[in-house]
Amino acid sequence: MLALGGVLLSVLMLSTYLGESSRRDALLQQLGGRTSPQSSALLLLLGLALALRDARGRWARRVGQGLALGALFLSFSVLVAYSFQEPRVYWFAGRGVGIALHSTVGLLLLSLGALLLRPERGAVGAFLHANAGGIMARRLLPALLVPCWAHRVLLRSAVQGVSARDEAAHLVEEIARKVAAPR
Repeated sequence: MLALGGVLLSVLMLSTYLGESSRRDALLQQLGGRTSPQSSALLLLLGLALALRDARGRWARRVGQGLALGALFLSFSVLVAYSFQEPRVYWFAGRGVGIALHSTVGLLLLSLGALLLRPERGAVGAFLHANAGGIMARRLLPALLVPCWAHRVLLRSAVQGVSARDEAAHLVEEIARKVAAPR
């Protein structure tokens, strides 16, 4: 029930960006103001995912997992946009409002929590299996962070004046040591 309340509140917040209404704006001011459209969309996805977490049908559970994965992907992409300093992703220029960094991190953690709520099924279950597929998925998971880490290293080397060729060789060695090393 609480998840559906979050869905309704998110729909109300998203509807404020569709048109102007003085009654609706007055109501939102009483509630504490308006959230960014990115935050509202992520909360909508998470609310629907939580509402479907214990659904009876297999397809409804899969849709819930897909919504939680979508929220995780979107919040992670906003976090990457913050690290690359790309405001087109996290700033809604039409209204002059954007999602804050701490909101992005909070929604990312909330998305992870929604996925880990039932770890034995869905996408998380594939990572937890003891078979070869689960082992490979766990081994490749750090590779998701390699592009962000590589960008930071190359940015730091550009500031310090290190040549790109030396830094690229160092980067390849670091990636090979951290990702492909046996555990």
